[in-house]
Amino acid sequence: MHIYFLVDLNSFKLHISILLCVFYTVSNSKGQELRPTKLNEYNQNQGLASEYITKTLVDSEGFLWIGTQEGLKVFDGKEFLDLSDKLSSKVGNSLIQDICLDKKRSVLWVLATYSNPVAIDVKSRTCKTVLSKDSKGQDYSSVWTRSIDLKNDILWIGGANTFSLYDVRRDSYLDINKIENNLNKNSGYNISKIIHDKSEQTWVFNEGKSIELISRSRNSIEKVELENIAENTLFRDAIAIENSVYLASNTGLLHLSTGSIENPPEQILDIPTVLSESEVLDLELISTTELLISTTNNILLYNRKTQEVSSFFPENKEFETLQNVYSLQLDKQKGLIWCGTQSGLWSANYDQSRSSFCFQAFTNPTFTNLYSILPFKENSVYLAGENGIYHFNTQSQNVSVVDSTSLNFLLFSDNQNNLFASNSQSLNSLDDNYKFISSQEREEVPKLLSRDIFNAAVNFNDSLIILSSIIQKGITIWNLFSKETTTFHGDSLNNKIKGLGKINNLFKSKNEEILIVTDRSVISFDPLQYLYSTHQIQKPDTKEVITNFMDMNESPDSYFIGSYGQGLIETDKQFNVKRVYTTEDGLSNNCIYRIFNINDEKMLMTTNNGLSILNLKTKKFKTYYEGDGLHGNGFEQFCGYQKDNKIYVGGPGGFTIVNTDLLPDSCIAPILYPTGITINTHDGKIDSTHLEMTSFIIPNNAFKTTLKFVSPDYKNPDRMKYRYKIDELSEEWVNLGNQNFVDLIGVNPGEYHFEVIATNSEGTDSEPLKMTLNFLPKWYQTIWFKILLLLLVAGLVYLIQRYRMIQLRKQQLIRKEIANDLHDDIGSTLNSLKIFAHLAQTDTNNKSHIEQIEESVSEATVGLRDMIWVLEDEQDSVYEIMERIKKFASPICMANNIEFVSTVKATSEKPVPKKIKRNIFLVAKECINNSVKYAECTTIKVSFEYAQSKLRLIIKDNGKGFDYDNVNMGKGLDSMQYRASQVRFECQVKSNPGKGTTTEFVGIID
Repeated sequence: MHIYFLVDLNSFKLHISILLCVFYTVSNSKGQELRPTKLNEYNQNQGLASEYITKTLVDSEGFLWIGTQEGLKVFDGKEFLDLSDKLSSKVGNSLIQDICLDKKRSVLWVLATYSNPVAIDVKSRTCKTVLSKDSKGQDYSSVWTRSIDLKNDILWIGGANTFSLYDVRRDSYLDINKIENNLNKNSGYNISKIIHDKSEQTWVFNEGKSIELISRSRNSIEKVELENIAENTLFRDAIAIENSVYLASNTGLLHLSTGSIENPPEQILDIPTVLSESEVLDLELISTTELLISTTNNILLYNRKTQEVSSFFPENKEFETLQNVYSLQLDKQKGLIWCGTQSGLWSANYDQSRSSFCFQAFTNPTFTNLYSILPFKENSVYLAGENGIYHFNTQSQNVSVVDSTSLNFLLFSDNQNNLFASNSQSLNSLDDNYKFISSQEREEVPKLLSRDIFNAAVNFNDSLIILSSIIQKGITIWNLFSKETTTFHGDSLNNKIKGLGKINNLFKSKNEEILIVTDRSVISFDPLQYLYSTHQIQKPDTKEVITNFMDMNESPDSYFIGSYGQGLIETDKQFNVKRVYTTEDGLSNNCIYRIFNINDEKMLMTTNNGLSILNLKTKKFKTYYEGDGLHGNGFEQFCGYQKDNKIYVGGPGGFTIVNTDLLPDSCIAPILYPTGITINTHDGKIDSTHLEMTSFIIPNNAFKTTLKFVSPDYKNPDRMKYRYKIDELSEEWVNLGNQNFVDLIGVNPGEYHFEVIATNSEGTDSEPLKMTLNFLPKWYQTIWFKILLLLLVAGLVYLIQRYRMIQLRKQQLIRKEIANDLHDDIGSTLNSLKIFAHLAQTDTNNKSHIEQIEESVSEATVGLRDMIWVLEDEQDSVYEIMERIKKFASPICMANNIEFVSTVKATSEKPVPKKIKRNIFLVAKECINNSVKYAECTTIKVSFEYAQSKLRLIIKDNGKGFDYDNVNMGKGLDSMQYRASQVRFECQVKSNPGKGTTTEFVGIID
């Protein structure tokens, strides 16, 4: 058995990667095989609830559930999801004892210490069922439950003096008195494990006391006898395989036949000593013949048919954290083994198919930086680097130093398998004993070649080798038979090749043409006729010249040219660019070193970061990195060689052999899941999780919405790329890189269709994940609010229009009243004036007529002024009204020796409408005229009281008065009552003989 380890510690975002190449012996037709295994370590820094892992389980959707000393986590390859908020009252931060999966209902049963068994929905990550009491009525919070198993809808729960059978379908407990009575024969029991074999018999492991076998019908229970087993034996785990049960215990691995109640099981003493005498912590079934077994200090692979045992992981101080693995879990779909320890979680790649890997990686401290590689015989490889030349046996891993005198650039051989090396001093050859000798000791190497340094060589035919020079920047044709050399370069007088500059590689095409790959061009060269043609490569759209060419290869209808910095250029056979491939198309890096053709179906290329393979049919890339089994992510420009079905590539620290026959042809499309939505609102945060979510309603108080999704990839999570689009916002896809969430901020209300696609490292897309997002509008964005606002605006417009019409009617009414007044007052006055004027013309004694004319003109003037005053806006206060009344009354009262007294008490500044103003003034005139003409008074008092909206006009005289009840209503009193009714005022006249007259004009101004 040979074991070889390749270790490279790097810090990653989620884990520490350790690459191991493991050689082991398996007894099958293939003999020794290489099985590289990659380990990833996870701890609390990456989000684990606790580094003490007790149980792991892969659910039906491919997610990893992790039971720890302090609660439960679920891992999607990128992050550990904390379920404490959803399970705090059910599981909390308790020590997880056991987990089992109910595939029929897609729920996970979780058993924690002194806690209720709960069923967690795998898709929504919420509790569906909580069992608070066992079958005896004991609170689960007061008993120590340890094991749980599900068979035929019956959940078996066992622990320290607690045992229950719960019918999941009927939601009820079954009667187990007979079983429990049998368990209690030993004065109590402590069930550490429950399993079912293929006959559906139940195995109950009563720790430290017994093993009980329960029949399928549960009517019979028998004790299983064990030989040479101590009473204090602790049962850790058990697995039923075919007709056997393998039991992990603190005293070693036990093998039992399943048997039956009628034919009791027997212990089979066929366990190798290394397992029977070691404490076994956990078991995991790898195949029908192989078990993965964890002990306190190792993980072993046990073939139960051949009885062979081998270490699965290396045994040295570098990997002490792999000790005490309490939980082993195989994920067959992803080819992973999960290891739960006291100090964290580990995952390991595992080749379940047992076929050889397509990558064989080799590293050694001697391989500081490899510049050239040359396979010679089977398992024999020559390596040239900065410290010399080495011979390496890929089977024994032995390294032999061939030369350590100088830096070596190139290894090559002729068609007779003679080996040559070009270093910083000379061109050397290798003798039959694999010892390199200098050109001075060997005459077949011309002196001209010994003074040059070469970076590429091509065998043109049996006699000619074409070499490219680093120093001369030219090419040399070396005739092995004649020992003659011919050199071509850009400055040669006789052998000039125009445009020949720095040469990076040489390539021999299928039509026997040498293609010289220079920094700025590709030169076609015929080494027999010395003809050449220079080709510059231009981008078809911009005509920009592409440069920095490193290597090239061809397919039946295309050339593929690698550029340092501009990716892979595909041209036709006339060197017209057909397409340029970059990292945006899936290339691992835009700096390409070597290119190799694989059966005209694929192009393999080494880059500055990883290895890429282009499928010539689909035009899609697959990318591979250190985590996939390569020696590392770095390669060297000239370090590559293709022989038979293998490609040898190398660089800093080592090299990798690619078996092209085993490269996968089909790509498994990743599966994309929605893992949650987080809605930040002003009232708090809303979290929702369901793997089948298709639509969301976003409340109107949300200011940020985060959509989360993931395609579980535990091997290379950072290489899973995502892109999304929202049809209503843009038709363009938005690249997220390896970011698996989208933040939506400031999105307008409405329905949006969200679509996201995951692309794995092989360039394969997942099926689009589609979700509908309905952003609810705020109250002022709802259609009802908009309708209400529209109605309100329409109502306001209507009211304004109505108000305007009312005002117009009022103005029209005022105009009509003024017109009537003009007609009745001034019109009649003018008519009288016309009559008096006519009489004055016809009557010789016209003095009286002229006096009448003068009086009529005065009346008409006064009436016209009154009407103008009514129409003036600045004269609408009670003070202005009183001033107008004083102007009217003062001359009259003064002419008749009557004292006129006026007062105003106003607390309101509200203007008096013109209609009320006019009628108040006319009523006041009428009252004052009546007092002057009929009352024989000596004093007339006029007062205004205006508070809030109530207006009161009081006109009082000290005249002779009259009997109001017996007086005949004259035209003046009727007019006053009419004018009061016009403005909805009240006009009250109070008078008694000898006591004067008081008139009140009272009303409310709107």
